[in-house]
Parts: sequence; structure tokens; C-alpha cells
Amino acid sequence: DIRGQAAICSARGPLVGWDKAERSRQFSKAVLDHVSKNKIPRVVLVAAWSAYAPVPMIVLAGDKVQNTAEVGHLQDALEKTIGELRRRGAQPYILLMAPGAPRDVPKAMALVTILKRDESQYTFRPGPWNGLAGYGTDFLKHIESLGARVIDPQPAFVDPAKGWYRISAEGVSLYRDNHHLSKAGAEKMLVPALRSALNNTNELSSGVISR
Repeated sequence: DIRGQAAICSARGPLVGWDKAERSRQFSKAVLDHVSKNKIPRVVLVAAWSAYAPVPMIVLAGDKVQNTAEVGHLQDALEKTIGELRRRGAQPYILLMAPGAPRDVPKAMALVTILKRDESQYTFRPGPWNGLAGYGTDFLKHIESLGARVIDPQPAFVDPAKGWYRISAEGVSLYRDNHHLSKAGAEKMLVPALRSALNNTNELSSGVISR
């Protein structure tokens, strides 16, 4: 099992300097102080990144892609957070987002099952969105050069034969709507990616931190 501590602050990204609210500054300081005091070896940053820097995740052939000012702000905050964690002796990990789906997946699965429709009608193929901040892999390579490690669950969703993202596995929906993973989806897709990246889970502390 993967065991760890969860530092949670409602409606706040897990980033240093993301916003100027006093609550955010206090929370960031409390987490960083805890990491230092308890010599936490590994910190995994997890968020719905697209909510902080929204760009189209589904890009059709011929569409122009362009990063936004929000993407730049998110990238700056990620760089700062990585630096602060590294200075405190922790290894930062960034969990990229899982792909979403064009429509509600349980409803789509009902249509596939009852009306025998092709599942590919309700999904899409991998595109240029990197699952974190903007398009392409340049920024992912950049944060790795700063000392972060990227955990990318998206390849696990790709159907190796057909090339599009799977929305089900063994007849079970991987989502509970169009962008939240179901329990089965998290267990089948995210847990193996985390185990592979973290390797030795015995180094993780246990407990929960919340505000």
C-alpha cells in the first residue's frame, strides 16, 4: 500500500506564491515548515491543474494551440514550489492529470452496452496538452531539470491497438463523470503509476495534515 500524509487546503493549489491571500501564504508556510521539521523525503504535488490554467485539452487537427498568461503564472508557481521543497531536502514529484472525456462516461458506457455503440465515439486521442501547464513537453523537461520528477498516468489510458484514450477497462467505467476518475479508475490507472514512481513506499510517513 502507498501511505503518506495529505496537506489539504480547500480551493487552493498546492503551490507557493499562487495567490496573495493570507490564508494561502500561511498554509504554504505551514506545509514547508512541516517538511523541514519532520524531514519528509518525498512530496507529491497533486491538483486539477487545468482549473488553474485552463486551456483546451481536446485539440482537433488544424486547431492552433497557444499558452495563456494563466499558464505562465502556473509555471512560475511550480518552479518556485519545486525550489522551496528542494531547499528543505525533499524530492518533489508532480502528478500530471489523467485525461478527461468529451461527455459523461457512465452515460456513454450505458449507450455502448445497450445500443452497442462504438466506445471511440465518446473519447479522444492524445493531443498536445501536457496534463499540467500548457502544451508540449518542454516545460515538463524543464521542471525535471530543476529536480522534480514527473508522474504521468496518461499513457496507461491509451488503448495500444486503437490509439485513443480508454474510458473503461474490463467493462468497468474508469470515470464517474467526464473528468473525475471512479474508484476503479484510480485503482487501475493511478495507483500503479504512483507505485512505479515512488518505488520504495517505506520512506513515506503516515498521517493527515489539513486546514
